[in-house]
Amino acid sequence: MAALLLASPEEESRHFADAGGWSIFDEKGTCSAASLFERDTLVRVEHDFGEDSVFLVVSDPAWESVSRGTEYKAKIIFSNGDEWENATGVGLRNEPTASSQIRGLRFHLDGDEFLEAFAKSGAMGIFMGDTRLGVFDLTGTRAAVGALRRCAIESHKRYPPDPFRKFRTATSAAGGNIAVSAGARANLASYVTDSDYPASAVERGEQGTVRFTLAIGADGRVTGCTVTGSSGSAVLDSTTCRIMRSRARFTPARDSNGNPTADS
Repeated sequence: MAALLLASPEEESRHFADAGGWSIFDEKGTCSAASLFERDTLVRVEHDFGEDSVFLVVSDPAWESVSRGTEYKAKIIFSNGDEWENATGVGLRNEPTASSQIRGLRFHLDGDEFLEAFAKSGAMGIFMGDTRLGVFDLTGTRAAVGALRRCAIESHKRYPPDPFRKFRTATSAAGGNIAVSAGARANLASYVTDSDYPASAVERGEQGTVRFTLAIGADGRVTGCTVTGSSGSAVLDSTTCRIMRSRARFTPARDSNGNPTADS
């Protein structure tokens, strides 16, 4: 059940392959490999080929005191000698009333380097100070990483990033010509943290991608948010727009005369 809660819903992911005891899923632009170990401990590796990044998720129902959104420093050691001395894991958890308890850490790591160590090592250990969080047998990961890479490349081709996200010209809703488009002052993803995940969505295992359009005022603040592609979860859709309205800030667009103007 833990694996199901950490995987995306069917509309956002599909089973790609089974390799080396791991299940590979295509999640529309990224792919993941997941396997269950003793005590229902779940290890999940998410790979984004376009960004060359990896997220390592380790979930153990026994980690009752892990705090959602809190950063924990840990050491990741592989049997071949590779190690990540100061890896940062962000706490994951759902509410105590949930039918299945998710207690875990999510690490953001360099893609190629981590996947190479993951594929060629016989075991992986995760330690927090002198405390052993887990030691995992990596038998079969060479085949799993090969399938994960193939999946990530194919998924990236099918769902490539928008090349015009940063470089575009546009016309505002008011009809004025825009010489310079509004620019986000930070990556929009940085405005959202794990602690923002609605408890009700975690309990029901709801996940998905929310696509939206923001209306930006001449002062750079968000004046409107419209969901253009639902995640399939009403609470995730509404939470996304609420966060964007309250936190996102933009450098205002400029019209042909250099004056701040509305944009989207």
